Amino acid sequence: MDKAVGPHGQSHLNVIGTQLDAVLDLANVASLSNAVIAYEPVRAIGTGNATAVGHIIEYRCLRWKIAEREPETSASVRDFYGGSVKPEKARSLFDMPDVDGGSIGEASLDAKSFLSICHSV
Repeated sequence: MDKAVGPHGQSHLNVIGTQLDAVLDLANVASLSNAVIAYEPVRAIGTGNATAVGHIIEYRCLRWKIAEREPETSASVRDFYGGSVKPEKARSLFDMPDVDGGSIGEASLDAKSFLSICHSV
């Protein structure tokens, strides 16, 4: 399990849950129906490296938090990997059951890399 922590020493999953709870407290959960959530794991921010596929439990956390309040809405939300998707990790990322797409950063500047990512879907 990743040891990333938030600003007050909480685990990254607690940080995600707290952040999402704040949004859900202010918004009608049903307003997220068909929403797209782009999330970049804390350990990947600013590194230019995609997180290890085995560490993407955060996506399940996002859906679980929404499902606690409204399961039907949770099923309609799409979760995108918000870090830079690299060609060598694209297929494994997109094969994850709770990852519905991703942000293509630097790889979009190189046609071969971009097409490799496109063909991995």
